[in-house]
Amino acid sequence: MIIRKSSRCFGPTLAIIACCCFTIYSWANSQGQWNVLREHGVRGDGNSLNTNALQQAIDKVSESGGGTLIFPAGTYLTGTLWLKNNVTLHLEPGAVLLGSPEIMDYPEIQVPFPTMNNPFYRHTLLYAEGVNNIAITGQGVIDGQGDARGFKRRSTKAPERYMNRPSVIRFVNCGGVLLRDVGVKDAGFWVTHFLACDDVVIDGVNVDSRTANYNNDGFDIDCCSNVRVSNCHINSQDDAICLKSTGQRVCRNVIISNCVLSSNCSGIRFGCEAFGGFEDIVISNITLNNVGASAIQLQVFDGGVLDRVILSGITMRDVNQGIFINVGHEMYPIGIAKEDLPLKHPETIGKVRNIVLRDILAEGVGRCRRQDVGGGENMSENKLACLITGMPESHLENITLDNIRMRCVGKGTAEDAASDLSGVKTGFNAGSMGMTPAYGFYCRHVDNLRLRDIDISYENDDLRPGLFLEHCATVDVFNADGKVHPSVTAFMRMRNVSGAFVHGCRLKDMHVFLSVEGPDTSDISLAGNDFRKVPSPVIAAPDVPGDTVTLAHSEWIPVNGG
Repeated sequence: MIIRKSSRCFGPTLAIIACCCFTIYSWANSQGQWNVLREHGVRGDGNSLNTNALQQAIDKVSESGGGTLIFPAGTYLTGTLWLKNNVTLHLEPGAVLLGSPEIMDYPEIQVPFPTMNNPFYRHTLLYAEGVNNIAITGQGVIDGQGDARGFKRRSTKAPERYMNRPSVIRFVNCGGVLLRDVGVKDAGFWVTHFLACDDVVIDGVNVDSRTANYNNDGFDIDCCSNVRVSNCHINSQDDAICLKSTGQRVCRNVIISNCVLSSNCSGIRFGCEAFGGFEDIVISNITLNNVGASAIQLQVFDGGVLDRVILSGITMRDVNQGIFINVGHEMYPIGIAKEDLPLKHPETIGKVRNIVLRDILAEGVGRCRRQDVGGGENMSENKLACLITGMPESHLENITLDNIRMRCVGKGTAEDAASDLSGVKTGFNAGSMGMTPAYGFYCRHVDNLRLRDIDISYENDDLRPGLFLEHCATVDVFNADGKVHPSVTAFMRMRNVSGAFVHGCRLKDMHVFLSVEGPDTSDISLAGNDFRKVPSPVIAAPDVPGDTVTLAHSEWIPVNGG
């Protein structure tokens, strides 16, 4: 068994990744070509099982120094295939690489890289391990037949619910990987999984796996480095693009751009598996439509560090929940005890820091059309705000939200506004904490939080403030504005916040802009704001220490005259 040692990249530079992409593309087009029908006895009739013939062809091409196996139009039924060094599978238009519907055609594979998923994730259609320079290209389709009877989820309990369901593509410990222009559909489990791979390019790939089976993540990029994903369209049952770190290796130097994403779960997700953590990730020019959970979900639950991440140029429409950033310390419930994992679950709590979300336009936040496995549909509505939540033991650090326009469904009640989440433990999904006391953003346990050019509103009356910050320190709010119901005390609430500077806000009609609360509130300054349409810019609860708020060029009116 060959296990390729990980290459090292010094610095997340576009030049290095572009060079890798050029190298892969040049190699894939410079070797010999073999037609699978003419030279290897393969049949494209959709009925003949071609596993042995195709594997012999792959082995022969690799042993001859590498090249391209061309699949003309036709349907090629096969079980598990192992890709080898310097081999490209090229699917011409009309070619379908069809996964067998029988689990017996997918032998169990024991992955050498220790991860939390090793005990149950053992079957795949296209597999590679410890090889270099492999590619899948062309205008054809890889169909996993994930809706086959033999791949149905046999239990709702973990880990049984994950077993005996093959993914479509799984590459482990590989270098120089290219997926270009192909379609991938209907997985039994994850659609694609890249584990501990270096120098990966995914370009122009179309994934359609919304209703075939459960856990159909589009792209799982796991413990990988130097990855570029671009120009892809994904419609998936589970997370569309998910960065993971299921083993003790950092997922780093990843660029994702120019993609259209739709999902029954999250659109873009980091974690929650984060043993090794994430570093130096840039995501830009993304359209998110009809997302059944969080459009953007960044989280650490396994002791790793999430550091230096930028997301920009993002549009959202009809997403169940907008943004969810959090840290926790519980292992995802995969049904395996910590002591039985191939790797030790860390005792330390992870960190989330240096995150920038910029230039986001969102409509219909809190509404989506869910599509169930098997094809059923239903409309779903959700009143949760965007959640930016750390823990008392691990505050989020250096979080910037810049130029965000968000229109939510609304419908929050006065009871929702009274929700107290100050002591509620964060969870894997946005709804695990309960209802949020704000409709736009709820931020808790964050140090150095910047809210700049924020404009939020709702479609239906909502009796909650737009922004709620608590247990935050060193907060900068610039040009924040939004809609607030006349019965709501204030547009923004701060509770036990220290060191906040609010400036440059030009506000629409509202009675009160800011309410400050809590005995640990201190050093709240407002300056350079346009409060001409705000009769009472700031009110303070009786438990706020005196001289806490500094308000320039306006009047501070305490709550209840206190």
